[in-house]
Amino acid sequence: MDHWMHIDIAKLKSMSMMGGLYILDELKSRTTSNGKPFVSGRLSDASGSIDFVMWDNCPLSVEDVGKIIYVDAEVTMYKGALQAKLYTAHLATEGELGVLDMTALIPMAPINIERAFFEIGDAMVDFLPNNYAMIALGLLIDHTDLIRRCPAAKSVHHAFVGGWVMHTCNMLRMAKHICDQYGEGYHIDRPLFLAGVVLHDIGKLREFTLNQYGLVKQYSDEGKLLGHSALGVLMVAEKAKELSISQEELFPLQHMILSHHGKAELGAAVEPMCIEAQLLTQLDGIDSRLEICRCVLDKTEKGQFSELIRALNKQIYRVA
Repeated sequence: MDHWMHIDIAKLKSMSMMGGLYILDELKSRTTSNGKPFVSGRLSDASGSIDFVMWDNCPLSVEDVGKIIYVDAEVTMYKGALQAKLYTAHLATEGELGVLDMTALIPMAPINIERAFFEIGDAMVDFLPNNYAMIALGLLIDHTDLIRRCPAAKSVHHAFVGGWVMHTCNMLRMAKHICDQYGEGYHIDRPLFLAGVVLHDIGKLREFTLNQYGLVKQYSDEGKLLGHSALGVLMVAEKAKELSISQEELFPLQHMILSHHGKAELGAAVEPMCIEAQLLTQLDGIDSRLEICRCVLDKTEKGQFSELIRALNKQIYRVA
């Protein structure tokens, strides 16, 4: 196979060959039931990602996660999803990187990130001097550069540069529509609701460690120990103290952050106990699942079922 060739992951089919430069997203050393060692992991490019296995003499290590590697592989179907069987793999050389079109490799949010970021900020400016808006705007200003680059997840949804902004902006637009549709008659605190949407994933800025390309390389120590919801609560408290806002006033906003996953088995510290928190949970689920489906349906033909979606544990059918 041409050593410089790159085949987009989204174009791969079962029983085909795969070769080129990809990002090493995950790598694990494993053994079979009879004690034979092998490695498994995940590769990605701008078009998608694929699981892989390598049975013999893998030269890569966990220290290489987040780096660009060259592989030759065969693509097969395994448990309803495509899987690459790697024959060769090595870290990309300077020569290989020198001719690489990085746009083929680094997934970017399919939106104008700068415009969406300012849309989020403007929504908070509209409510000044409301304390919730002041906290949200302060954190946006403090972390402007990181927010514009940060993905919303490591692999499940919006796992690309600018993913945090895209996910948050999508949810904010839906939240505004809900407020316009239902308004005060449904006892929705609009500044609280919109600030909670903006800040529900703010802790991911500290939960993730990004690689040089702006993608999630791994979870930080505090991310592993506390999780992004707890980190978000801490960040809100720190900003409130800086702004001389009482801690008691933070409870509804912090509750939204802690409960936005909905249920304990999904990662929520508490279940939603106010209407703003309940709405936030629903919007988070809608946008994350739509993005998961969009990515897999982009590489599924009309009238066909998708590959197995690990995050949903099922296939979905593409109608349109």
